[in-house]
Amino acid sequence: MSITEKVAFLKGLIEGSDLQLGEKETKIFNTLIEVVDDIAQQLTECDDDLTSLYDQVDELEEEIDDIEDDLDILFDEYDEDDEEDDDFDYDEEDDPLYEIECSSCGKTFSVDEDTLLSGNEIRCPFCGEKLQFEIFDEDDIQSDED
Repeated sequence: MSITEKVAFLKGLIEGSDLQLGEKETKIFNTLIEVVDDIAQQLTECDDDLTSLYDQVDELEEEIDDIEDDLDILFDEYDEDDEEDDDFDYDEEDDPLYEIECSSCGKTFSVDEDTLLSGNEIRCPFCGEKLQFEIFDEDDIQSDED
């Protein structure tokens, strides 16, 4: 028997009883029954809301499981692509890097050709020192050696 059914049964017992109650006692019993009835209705609503929340959580769990499955498939495909890319030969001529040693802190870092040839100042990423250097062409180096 649910709480609301028990309250309805209690109401029927009080109304059907042959109790000889005065006006004050009857008013107290009626007020108590109303309060208990309100509490029973609120509990029923809370229970319904809780059941609804459980259902929503179950749906969210299912959606998360689906997303995890999709991600697993995606990462498996990504890993397979990586294995295929292992056969790819990197040609440094496509995007050569040049190592630069900072004259201030002595640490070495790399820059790409575009940065080197841009004419913009290059600062050491470690100490912030502005670096100055000359760029020589291969032809310049060969003519100096002759």
